[in-house]
Amino acid sequence: MSYWSVPSPKPIPPFIRVMVFIDGGYLREGIKKMFGHDQIDFDLLVESICCKFHIFPEACEVTRIYYYDAIVDASFDLQRHKDQRAYFHKVGLFPRFEVKLGRLIKDGSGNYRQKGVDILISVDMLAKAFQNFYDAALFIGGDDDFVDLINAVKNLTNKKVFGVTFQHNASQRLLESLDDSIILTKNDCQKAVNAEKEKK
Repeated sequence: MSYWSVPSPKPIPPFIRVMVFIDGGYLREGIKKMFGHDQIDFDLLVESICCKFHIFPEACEVTRIYYYDAIVDASFDLQRHKDQRAYFHKVGLFPRFEVKLGRLIKDGSGNYRQKGVDILISVDMLAKAFQNFYDAALFIGGDDDFVDLINAVKNLTNKKVFGVTFQHNASQRLLESLDDSIILTKNDCQKAVNAEKEKK
């Protein structure tokens, strides 16, 4: 066989860097609806989700996972503040996880609602896209308010944005704005819930 007849090496599969952005309040409420609590191994859950996305190539690296949630002010409810602080601290201990917190404030009816979480997610996802820190974003959330963010990331930076939602709580407009999406089922979460239970 001559030098010129040596077969060409197989092409290297495309490599993409993935960043995960989690609306923690949305995810915890979905888990609670399925299992009656929100105790879950978040790292294992993200791993399960990425395996479910067949659109990702083999050469794929999840570089960082951002978890966003809201915490009540200690002056409003000290015990709840301590419990939340301990919960979010545990989330932040998972590899590659970074926790960013907004605030929980009371509305006119005395119920708590999140403040600042949507802005934190939007700033990070858009800024890191412009900085070329990722090739694809994986967004776990279902709020209609994120449609403009998803479209901005796609149209201004040409990044891919994939989504993970719950069947019972997902904006149709959000689903339509994503490059692709999956529905998170109880079966998808079971392994991560069991793993967290075994730690106790």
